[in-house]
Amino acid sequence: MSSAAHRAQWFVGSGFVSWPSRERRSDRYGGLFVLSATDDDPARTVIPLHWPIGCRIALVADVISSRPSIHPGDVAGGMEPVRPQPGDRLHLGIGTTVAYDHGDGWVAIGLLPDDGRPQHHLDPQMLWRIYNQFVRLEAIVCANPEPSRWATRMMRASRQVDHALATRRFRRARAWLNAARRMGLAAWGDPMQPTVADCSWDQIRRDPRHWRDELRRLAPVERRYPLTRSDAERPGIAP
Repeated sequence: MSSAAHRAQWFVGSGFVSWPSRERRSDRYGGLFVLSATDDDPARTVIPLHWPIGCRIALVADVISSRPSIHPGDVAGGMEPVRPQPGDRLHLGIGTTVAYDHGDGWVAIGLLPDDGRPQHHLDPQMLWRIYNQFVRLEAIVCANPEPSRWATRMMRASRQVDHALATRRFRRARAWLNAARRMGLAAWGDPMQPTVADCSWDQIRRDPRHWRDELRRLAPVERRYPLTRSDAERPGIAP
């Protein structure tokens, strides 16, 4: 485990908060992006963060500046953006740190909850208060920093599926995928498009590379957050 996990808390990064639309559509609310500009700016990029994988933490957002939002919010869930006040300190959730790879450098950070619930891994009400707002994220290490048993099993199953698909060991991939589904992976599926959690095994076997990419968007397969750098190597990002 990273030395950061042994500190009482650490600075994660600062930027504008957004998340993939499938998080809203699936009601998972499990991963978020920290961006260099607002979500409507085509020049926005994902900011490198300090995010060791496999630590049990509480994630907190301090609002630095705020602006009105024109996003309609989560209509199906009855939630809409609420403009926070600078200085607000919002608790986003408690769980085990993970990352989701959406390709082209777009990696979302997230938490796996201790109880294995399929929805609301992060608090959606708090997320809609920081959507497109400039915040400072901080991780507070829990009294017991070890990941929960469910989170450990889900991360292991997801990585095993990823490795088996990469090496075309389909029998092994199928066994681990079924295990991940039993632990709730299928509940994270996007109702607008098929995912590796709800498609047929024949589909996966015909195009393993495509479904491996889909798995990385859906499941915590990264062993470490790939954009992690030391504070000194992150120009323009100050605690």
